[in-house]
Amino acid sequence: MLVRLVGFQFKVDGTGNLSLRSLAAALAAVNPGSPTENDSKRLLFLNNKHHPDYYAGLVVTVKDHRTYCELVNAGGNLLVKVNELDHNSNLMDFNFFVFHAKTGAGLYQHYHQSCSANSFGNLTQKRFSDFRKSSRKLAVDAAGESITESEKKKIELQFSNTLKFSIVVRKDALKALIAEMKRVKAFQYALSTPVVDQDAFTPLKSYINMKSERLTFAVKTPINSVADAIEAFVSSTSLQRGRIEAVDEDGIDRVIKILDNPDSFGEYEFDDLVPKLNSLNLTNFEQSWVITELISKCKDNPAIFEFEVKP
Repeated sequence: MLVRLVGFQFKVDGTGNLSLRSLAAALAAVNPGSPTENDSKRLLFLNNKHHPDYYAGLVVTVKDHRTYCELVNAGGNLLVKVNELDHNSNLMDFNFFVFHAKTGAGLYQHYHQSCSANSFGNLTQKRFSDFRKSSRKLAVDAAGESITESEKKKIELQFSNTLKFSIVVRKDALKALIAEMKRVKAFQYALSTPVVDQDAFTPLKSYINMKSERLTFAVKTPINSVADAIEAFVSSTSLQRGRIEAVDEDGIDRVIKILDNPDSFGEYEFDDLVPKLNSLNLTNFEQSWVITELISKCKDNPAIFEFEVKP
């Protein structure tokens, strides 16, 4: 079984005061194993001080079954052996991740049947929503009971941000990812060698670096037709960047960013990686080999993870 590294990006939208930095500080202060954890079977760890540029995190999915089966070769016969975990043990899946403090771009480590990248996005967005709600309440409570309704609304507007999550994919993986969606709402792209038809800009042709266009699709547009068309377009044009707005099977809005990425950010055999985690103390998960590897991969691709962010 392969362990793969998936590119993603967080972006805090809106005019409120919340930011990736404030979210990271709030998540780092939470004990994922505490009784206040909303989803006790999926724990989110985050360290905001391990690295000067990157936040380090870990998703642990605790499985509720207490038994597991082995296939044993006994004298030429194949036998099923049922094992039971001891009282203090649980089966678990692990997914390490890192993301840049300024760009929000990062890498997520995933293997088959572990927490998917989209589920990780949902989990973090839920935590952001909880953080926004608690921050808003604290600010309103601090203003006192005598505040007017207009003053209360003004305070609440300071916490109106939303957290956007998108997956960064390479071109050759695009069609399969689109096909997993329920529908595609829009496709926006920028060409690095544009053809500008408008007469007014003809004299400026040699100075134009990029042309951006946006296509929108009707609700009933067949998803496979969209996937085929976008894949063909991306493969045959000098695409500088692209963005697909879609809706997944759960009815959640998704953004897929297209970059001319390396063929792979990294693939590892599960059986080679797991021994590196033996006896890892989750209170110091950021010291793991996986976190070090993820940061190294990001550093190897600065154009994707460490690009300049406009103020």
